[in-house]
Amino acid sequence: MKPAGLRPAAAFSDAERAALYRAIYERRDVRSQFLPDPLAGDALERIL
Repeated sequence: MKPAGLRPAAAFSDAERAALYRAIYERRDVRSQFLPDPLAGDALERIL
């Protein structure tokens, strides 16, 4: 059962599809920049 008021999404254009693939391809992964050292408990408490 579909919720009332929702319509199917329009198809993406070729330009939109190309932009999405370009963003995926060029994305920068920051996980390799994390330090392996554990975070001090007091610092974690301040952050949270």
